[in-house]
Amino acid sequence: RMWRDSKILEIGEGTSEVQRMLIARELGLPA
Repeated sequence: RMWRDSKILEIGEGTSEVQRMLIARELGLPA
């Protein structure tokens, strides 16, 4: 969770959602 929080702080709130979707797609999880 720590890496995720730091990432969100670096990228920003709006992009955090996109990042989440991209990660889910890479892992092959349902978005």
